Amino acid sequence: MKQDFAILLLAGLAVVSLSFQEPTASQEPPAPQNPADMDPMELMAKMMKVGQPGEPHKALMAMAGNWETKIKMKMAPDAPWEE
Repeated sequence: MKQDFAILLLAGLAVVSLSFQEPTASQEPPAPQNPADMDPMELMAKMMKVGQPGEPHKALMAMAGNWETKIKMKMAPDAPWEE
């Protein structure tokens, strides 16, 4: 019984110690490129690419249309509600 507990304890300590290790060079993400160092045309091309609608926009298209809403607000905490 004591031997099983010792093995379990050592295995747990090994897992915990491995979780605190520094990432190796292969695990680190590449450093972001400074936009000031980029060619302006290349930067504009990248901006145009990331500005295009993607998959999340397609999911939101199901809610596209005309909406009718009523908004209520207070001008102060003790003021009455206004529509």
